[in-house]
Amino acid sequence: MPQARILVIDDEQPFCDVLCGVLRKQGHLVEGTETAENALALLDRRPFDLAICDLRLPGMNGLDFLRQVAERKLGLQLIIITAYGDIESAVEAVKLGAVDYLTKPFLFDDLILRIDRHLSHLALEQSHAALQDELLARYEPRSFVGNSPKIMRVRDLIRRVAPTTSNVLISGESGTGKEVVARAVHRLSERHDRRLVTVNCAALPDTLLESELFGHSKGAFTGAVRSKEGLFLAADAGTLFLDEIGAMPLPLQSKILRAVEAKEIVPIGTTASVKADVRILAATSTDLAAASREGKFIDALYYRLNVFEIHMPPLRERKEDIPVLVTHFVERFSQELKKRVLGVTDEAMAILMAYPWPGNVRELENAIERAMILTDGDHLTPDGLPHSLQALAAGPAERPLDLRSVLRRAELDHIGAVLVLTGQDKVKAAKMLGISLSSLYRKLEQPEPEPGGDGPAADSAGET
Repeated sequence: MPQARILVIDDEQPFCDVLCGVLRKQGHLVEGTETAENALALLDRRPFDLAICDLRLPGMNGLDFLRQVAERKLGLQLIIITAYGDIESAVEAVKLGAVDYLTKPFLFDDLILRIDRHLSHLALEQSHAALQDELLARYEPRSFVGNSPKIMRVRDLIRRVAPTTSNVLISGESGTGKEVVARAVHRLSERHDRRLVTVNCAALPDTLLESELFGHSKGAFTGAVRSKEGLFLAADAGTLFLDEIGAMPLPLQSKILRAVEAKEIVPIGTTASVKADVRILAATSTDLAAASREGKFIDALYYRLNVFEIHMPPLRERKEDIPVLVTHFVERFSQELKKRVLGVTDEAMAILMAYPWPGNVRELENAIERAMILTDGDHLTPDGLPHSLQALAAGPAERPLDLRSVLRRAELDHIGAVLVLTGQDKVKAAKMLGISLSSLYRKLEQPEPEPGGDGPAADSAGET
């Protein structure tokens, strides 16, 4: 039997003492207490693998204790024991997460066998979880680096949903790593040896998107000189990742809904349906629930996709992960650029921690890559960071004082942030900025203002 830390909760002190003694003889680390309130206090101070709890206790009873444990998501194996056994309480205990239920009196040998079985199952689960964490770190390191509660929660959700066939909706701001989550879910699924097909719904015109997804027959429309298999069929028996699905037009959403519900498609220019066994992973940086309420997204499709949601938190909400991410990127780019960089200075790290990161992990990765290219030393300094970050460290004497230079610098910083959000796609960036593509190029080609000097006049923000 594997050694475990076990908590015994029973208000009959003699019984509690005897049971603790029996379990200690089996090699376990055991603590006993007479109330559920004390047990919760112990759980707050240190982890336990398994708890044995009496159903009837003074104050908080065993079922309420179970509810508290479930809310705290402690991963605790819990066995309920009572002298007042009945079917209703047993069923309720199991619903709340109890792994077993015994009625007093019982044989200690029987309890030991049950504990052995549940601890062996727990060890297997922990081993499997550790293996999945190793796979996540090996194949998708960028967005899963860190130990913050939010990123650990993402890892846990991926582990839980990956082995199922359920559709998954991945939400989060641009740059947080939604596609990374999709790849991780696919790699850990039973379809990992089949294709993961990705399509960005916001990157293609409506008519072309429909053809890409469903395929078409020869002559279905002007330019259709040959038949084409769509991405649904390309992903048959595998996984289809629909990125930025909120950008999909309503008529196409209805066809996606049928494909999800019936697992069949009708290529453009044909009337015969074709079976397509596809698991759908969808991602969005917009609020699909709000879009559904506003009539911009089909309710039924939203509910079909949102069977299981994984939310990727923005980097500003898990800043404790920034030092670990920075170390990861420095080590990676040191190898790629063949440089010997050991880390970042305290001043540079302070700037990285203070910056709000609108472009999230992608922007941090780009910032470190830029600094790595520019550095000649063994530590990254503030001088190598993008101007939007350097402004955080600039003192009053270093900042441009004339209004035109200040506006020009702010404009460049904003354009840089938008380019990060669009993955350096200048066409998308110009559209988001509300200016023409030629205007964007002109703004990027103009010289940057010198600190403390007179800079060029800022262009009108409304130029098109």
